[in-house]
Amino acid sequence: MNLACFDKFPVIETDRLQLRELLGEDAESVFGVFQNPEVTKFYDVKTMTEVAAGAAMITRLGQRYAERGGIRWAVIDREYKFFVGTIGT
Repeated sequence: MNLACFDKFPVIETDRLQLRELLGEDAESVFGVFQNPEVTKFYDVKTMTEVAAGAAMITRLGQRYAERGGIRWAVIDREYKFFVGTIGT
């Protein structure tokens, strides 16, 4: 694995999407995605029942990045500034 991505969180942009670091302010949007059992059946996470679970997930993913154990981006629709989901390891 190329560890250079752990020096500074990489931001990736296409014409339609921005991939950026998950932020605390994304907690409600993360909850909005992961409260759906149709989504969580494809992940190794329990279906969320409160926004605090979204905040906790963001904290865990941030810690994992800081420890160089993985990276997960927030996927944002650039035109509408809409949180689409997450992608990464």
